Order: sequence, then C-alpha cells, then structure tokens
Amino acid sequence: MKSLLLIFLLACNSVVSAASGAKGVSVLELKGRPLIEKRKDESSIFSKTQLRKKELIRGSGSIHTDAKSEILLQLEPGIELKVYPDTEVTFPLIRWEDGRSDEFILKHGKVRWQSQGKSQIMLKSDLFESTLPEGIFVVIYEPAAPRVQLLALKGEAEFQEKNGEESVKVSAGKKVEFLGHREDGEIAYDVLLQGRKIPKGKKSAIEDLSKEDKQLFSIEAEKKSLEASKKKSKTNEGKNSARKNEICKRPGGTFNECRWVCENNPKDQRRCRLDLSKVRCVRSRCNANGEWAESYELTPAAGTSICKPYPVVQACDY
Repeated sequence: MKSLLLIFLLACNSVVSAASGAKGVSVLELKGRPLIEKRKDESSIFSKTQLRKKELIRGSGSIHTDAKSEILLQLEPGIELKVYPDTEVTFPLIRWEDGRSDEFILKHGKVRWQSQGKSQIMLKSDLFESTLPEGIFVVIYEPAAPRVQLLALKGEAEFQEKNGEESVKVSAGKKVEFLGHREDGEIAYDVLLQGRKIPKGKKSAIEDLSKEDKQLFSIEAEKKSLEASKKKSKTNEGKNSARKNEICKRPGGTFNECRWVCENNPKDQRRCRLDLSKVRCVRSRCNANGEWAESYELTPAAGTSICKPYPVVQACDY
C-alpha cells in the first residue's frame, strides 16, 4: 500500500513539474487587450479571444493588437518577440508536443526580435524573411506602401528582400529598408526558375537610427511604461469587476450595454461583408430583463467601423 502511495505521489509531482516547466510560445507581458484568432475546433469558423499573461499558445492562428495594446511573447527560452500596437502576426503552426514554431509571419505593423543565442525560427513578411541572429532587432512592415524596414538596436544582421541574392549588413545603431511597388493592386514580383519570387523594388542606403527610433523602441522606456500600465491596471480593478454584473447572455453584457452582430455573414470571412446585400449590422441593447432588445439595423457605412465577424459588446454609441 505504501509503495502504491509513493508511486502516486511521484506521478503527481512529475505532472506539476511538467506544467510549471512548460516551454515554447507563451505570453510574458501584455498591455491593453491583445487578441488571438484561431479556428474553432475543426470547423471553418474563426473566433477571437483575449490573451492572458502566462498563457501558452498552440496550434495555428494569428495575434492582433489595436492602438492601445501590445504583447511580449516568449518563442523559446532566450528568444522573445514584442508585438507593438496596430500589428498582426500569424503563426502557421505551434506544435503541441514542444510548443515551438518554425516561423512567424508579420502581416502588418511592428515587432521586436530579442535573442540571446542562435535560432532556426524564421520571421517573414511579403517582402522579407530571415532567421535573425543574436541581438535586438525591430522589423516594420507597411503592406500598403509596400515597405519593410530592419532596425538594429543590438547586434548585426544581414538584410535582403525575400529570396534576394544580394544582402547588406546592418549593425547596431543602423537601419535599412526595402521599398517594393504594386501592379494592379498587388505586390509585384519577378518570378524565377522553379517559381521562386523576388519582390520588385529597391533597398535603401544604410542609415543611422533617428532620435525618434531610439526613443520609440527603447527597452528602458518600455519598462517604465509597463510599470505605469500595471499601476493603472490595479486602479481599474474595481471597474473591471463590473463584468461580474452581466445579466445578458450569448454574449455576456451588463445592463444598458450594446451588442453589434454581423448577421448572414459568409463563413471564413475575417470582416463583416456589408458590401453584400444579405449581410446586416444589427445593434441591440441589454435591458433590465437580461434580454438583447431594441434591435436596430445600421447602414453599411455606419456598420463598417463597429461590426465584426463575431459579436461586439461595449458601451452604447447613443
């Protein structure tokens, strides 16, 4: 009996150790309400949820930050990725067995890569891809331009356009960019043998980081900002407890909050397709009976800015 008890205790300890020592992609710090978008089960429906500190990320999906949110991820021990405001980063696959991914794709916005050693992780965009070395580097991608920039805060990295053959070395305190161009609304590429595509465009000369660059991406400044954010978060804890007073369901809402729903939106869409005749953006209010009532259809022009493929709940706009 004692032997069985000992085996049981050892097994429990091993499980706890595995959980506490989990490696791979996880949330280290966050500010605001960064979201993660993932496919729901095996269906074609995508859903967004708010990320939490220390959350482990697995599978495939994308991370979104708005103008007031940002997030610091651990990709693997010694390697961090900072996702700045107004940025989207996708991950084709973070393996369940070891929590790691071979690549992250910057769709738009800014990220900071910080590594204490070598890594095989590929950081990609439409114009640029690289396994960045040890150091601290910022990558900025503006698909509308289209333009990609590499800023070296610490260390030295090689920079070239995606599949390009000529690279330049960018050392600490320097930056460089590649400016592509569009044809018929799409990023233009030269197609080589075996279908290899090189974006059309031109690399800039290497320049010094500006004073604004250094201030914007200063790690010390970010630490101060994070501490200020934590203090503000504690101050607002009482306000956040209001969510406990939800009386409406599917989705949850408190009295006099409004819900916006994109009705009849086609599956697999990542935006509310109000350009289609059957799609509607409908607002309703959470009344004292716990019901979503007073439905009102917004015009497509008004609904574009508020309706999403998923229900939105927030303070009413009237």
